[in-house]
Amino acid sequence: MGSGSLKLEREVYGIKRPHQLAARDVFIRIGEPVDLSTFIAEYMADSHSVRHKLAKQLRQSIQSLIDEIILTHVNREPQEEADKTNDV
Repeated sequence: MGSGSLKLEREVYGIKRPHQLAARDVFIRIGEPVDLSTFIAEYMADSHSVRHKLAKQLRQSIQSLIDEIILTHVNREPQEEADKTNDV
């Protein structure tokens, strides 16, 4: 995944090897798959409504994955640093 972010930086900044500005941490969470076949009949009747309903469902799923990453990784880091300081 790190090489993917490096490739993206090369593309965005148009340079061969971008300077690392900060630590690069990548957190990946894979959510539950959405079975779109369950929406076919409803989609045929009202495609607009189904698209909005699915978009809302996906936004909520993605936000819950982001919230989980923040709770398990980001909020824990300051405490880990404090624990290291107290051990000295």
